[in-house]
Amino acid sequence: MSAEIYRKFEGMILKTVRDASERFPAVCQDDLLCEANVIFLDAVESFDDSQATLSTWLFRNLSLKLLNFSRRAVHLQKKFGGELQDTPASREFDTEEYLGKFGKDAQKVVTIALTAPEDLSRGLLREVLKDMGWAELRILACFKEIRSIL
Repeated sequence: MSAEIYRKFEGMILKTVRDASERFPAVCQDDLLCEANVIFLDAVESFDDSQATLSTWLFRNLSLKLLNFSRRAVHLQKKFGGELQDTPASREFDTEEYLGKFGKDAQKVVTIALTAPEDLSRGLLREVLKDMGWAELRILACFKEIRSIL
């Protein structure tokens, strides 16, 4: 059902991402799209038809949350000087301890991310998972699980 809803509102999602990308050119468009997909899942999950239509609820969630995400990203870029980099020090933690907290799919994604080159973005990781035969909703659910734990 979520796939049908996603297809119905995909144009709105992509337009909102393009608008955010134009307003905040320093923020990677792939990251904006990944964040928008997570926002979409949250919005569909929290939708209450007695409060608004789905299109209104989705548009408000996308607009406000992407704005906040973009502002945070720009703030962090300014604070740490230039683009955010994943440093080896940020990867130093007990992998076994963290992997035990994730489901099977999320464990696989985290393992790929930790063993991949440092320039791996969520967008590129998404493409790798699609090449492995993963459906978009499976990828989004996995990203959401990882995000909730981290």
